[in-house]
Amino acid sequence: MTQKKVGVRQRTSYSLEEKLVVVKYAQENGRNVAAKHFNLNAPMFLYNWIIEQRKKGFAVNYISMRLQMCKILKEPVIQALYPAGERRTKISQKLPEDIEQKLDEFRRFVIRLRAQFNFDLNNIFNIDETSVWFDMAGNMMVNNKGDKTVHICTTGNDKNHFTVVLTCSADGTKYPPICIFKGKQLPRGEVIPKSVICRIRMSENLSKESAMIVYDSFRGHLEKSVKIKFKQHNFHLAVIPVGLTSVCQPLDVSINKPFKDNLQKEWHEWMSRGGSGVTAAGNLKRARISDVCG
Repeated sequence: MTQKKVGVRQRTSYSLEEKLVVVKYAQENGRNVAAKHFNLNAPMFLYNWIIEQRKKGFAVNYISMRLQMCKILKEPVIQALYPAGERRTKISQKLPEDIEQKLDEFRRFVIRLRAQFNFDLNNIFNIDETSVWFDMAGNMMVNNKGDKTVHICTTGNDKNHFTVVLTCSADGTKYPPICIFKGKQLPRGEVIPKSVICRIRMSENLSKESAMIVYDSFRGHLEKSVKIKFKQHNFHLAVIPVGLTSVCQPLDVSINKPFKDNLQKEWHEWMSRGGSGVTAAGNLKRARISDVCG
């Protein structure tokens, strides 16, 4: 039986038979030899993608590169040659010297508050606000070395932003994000998906059920008027001590960063599809609220 030949030119996809040939070759000769023989070089795939994106004028930064590399590494042939390994993460926030004491005091406070009001896990919430910009090209770009000017395609709204409020509960539930935009009413023709809560201005629709809110020590959270408003709606507050959000706030630990990375990925893909079109003057239109929330 003749063996199916696999071309050594740069490829973006392979048939099942071709993949089996590559895997067998790797088992017999080693994965590095197979990668070199079949040009299955993940960095080269990434390099070609970067060149293609820059020719189109799209911004390329470390986040988009990392996301693209994740796609490349998910290719069955690449996975067969280079199995994924584990990497430890580190906490970037400088922790206070008395961290153990503060952690113990905060933990005891939360336990006492839960025991006092008999909160179920689904009634213990962590909330956090984060700013999101209409243009998310990023501050760092990847381009050919030596170029004095780097041109990228944007809509010119890199300073216009809105606020997203993320919420999760102690039982692991992640709730629909709340998007807060400036203005008095929703623009005509905008359609917001049911999976997103959109607010042009905050309304009085908080739940009356008793619950615990855990949030950070942001100055706005500590305002007397804010605490009174929560109390009126039967929310009991547990404020995370300064410097401990990287340890005590679930949203900071495991949700905010992937959320922002995925948003930036969606923005790049939205731009590559043409965005919202162009104005009469030929400029790119800003993303609509329905584009952002969709």
